[in-house]
Amino acid sequence: LSVLDLSESGIRQVQTLRNKMVSFLLSCSMGKHIVLSQILTVKTFLCFFQVDENLKVVILRGCHSLEAIPDLSNHEALEKLVFEQCTLLVKVPKSVGNLRKLIHLDFRRCSKLSEFLVDVSGLKLLEKLFLSGCSDLSVLPENIGAMTSLKELLLDGTAIKNLPESINRLQNLEILSLRGCKIQELPLCIGTLKSLEKLYLDDTALKNLPSSIGDLKNLQDLHLVRCTSLSKIPDSINELKSLKKLFINGSAVEELPLKPSSLPSLYDFSAGDCKFLKQVPSSIGRLNSLLQLQLSSTPIEALPEEIGALHFIRELELRNCKFLKFLPKSIGDMDTLYSLNLEGSNIEELPEEFGKLEKLVELRMSNCKMLKRLPESFGDLKSLHRLYMKETLVSELPESFGNLSNLMVLEMLKKPLFRISESNVPGTSEEPRFVEVPNSFSQLLKLEELDACSWRISGKIPDDLEKLSCLMKLNLGNNYFHSLPSSLVKLSNLQEFSLRDCRELKRLPPLPCKLEQLNLANCFSLESVSDLSELTILTDLNLTNCAKVVDIPGLEHL
Repeated sequence: LSVLDLSESGIRQVQTLRNKMVSFLLSCSMGKHIVLSQILTVKTFLCFFQVDENLKVVILRGCHSLEAIPDLSNHEALEKLVFEQCTLLVKVPKSVGNLRKLIHLDFRRCSKLSEFLVDVSGLKLLEKLFLSGCSDLSVLPENIGAMTSLKELLLDGTAIKNLPESINRLQNLEILSLRGCKIQELPLCIGTLKSLEKLYLDDTALKNLPSSIGDLKNLQDLHLVRCTSLSKIPDSINELKSLKKLFINGSAVEELPLKPSSLPSLYDFSAGDCKFLKQVPSSIGRLNSLLQLQLSSTPIEALPEEIGALHFIRELELRNCKFLKFLPKSIGDMDTLYSLNLEGSNIEELPEEFGKLEKLVELRMSNCKMLKRLPESFGDLKSLHRLYMKETLVSELPESFGNLSNLMVLEMLKKPLFRISESNVPGTSEEPRFVEVPNSFSQLLKLEELDACSWRISGKIPDDLEKLSCLMKLNLGNNYFHSLPSSLVKLSNLQEFSLRDCRELKRLPPLPCKLEQLNLANCFSLESVSDLSELTILTDLNLTNCAKVVDIPGLEHL
């Protein structure tokens, strides 16, 4: 037997299996691995460890009945021990300190583990120590620094408040994770961890960072998400030449101490939800490797003109920036920008230079309720695939809009007008604000999804709608037109079509045969529906409150 893995098996007679399995393993030559997740009691565990002293790997994941670990001193060949989610374990046995060949030790999610009083000076080869989720564990071995080969130390969700001073001896440590710990400060010696690449301090009670953090020359990832007591980042952060990711989302940081041409490797910077961050320094334009910048839900009032110097930027997020009313003209210089998210911000207009964003593929402006117009240059966004601008004040599209030759998704849903009764016509309950669609609109030949709900379109839909032959989803609900063009049937790829609340619509022309969903609810004036017999794959037909429709030809064929 080499490996026995019974994790998440469908075995029902566990007790019978245990007895037979122990008997079997005792009567044969065991291999070097045991994987017995979720089935062991203390009794069977002791039986296994009395069998073979040459075991190298033991995985006892999810053994919820395991209350204690026996003396492991005679198992000097052990290299890997996994006790993950053994929820009744209370302490790490002192004999673990004698396993001189141990490389991997895992006690993750052992929620009752509270004691780790082990002399670890013998664990010279240990590379990975996982204690995440040991919520009762508050103290680490004082001589933890003796584990000089340690590369990964995961302490997420523990009750640890302080790191032992000996941690400065962990010169091979690459990953240190303290997410959710109660730690308030890092030891000054943190800067001596020359091999450290990833430092996770999210959701801690950290009040400050020591200036020695700038000595971590190999640090690549620094996470300070939701450090609500951390109001300042030391200037020494500019010395982190290898830093690639800096996340301070939801922290109490008040300013960004960025120096020109610092952080040469930084490509992902996230400061969203920093409620006290009111200003972005002009030096941000000198972050020459930056690809992603996230400033959502901050009280920033303006972006510096220098931000246009980010010539490699791919993603810019400014969601819910309620105090941001304008974008700088230099935004057009971000010639590599792929995605821009302005959702929920109070942007009032876009600069004419906006059209220079020739690489922009996705633009999100939904709920920008102060945005009234789009610049004439908008049609120059030749790479734009997806445009989301629900519930804005834009009521007129520029004539150049039809030049968006690669546009595939357009969502411009407006807030529906309140109509008192089915007899209301435009102007009787609320004065409608019509959306003016330019003649060039029919040039959007690659458009696949169009949401024009509540655009206040009146009269009739133009005949050249048929040119939008790639349309798959079309929502024209809550508009004021009374008829649809017969050319509608030529939308050969249309699958979903909604005309909900089109209360002036009287007649439904022939529809394309690939249609799967058709919503005509609350079309109170609808009197006739064309033959539906060709709609062989139609699965959803809603005619709620279409009281004037007395005959639906072809319905029996569906």
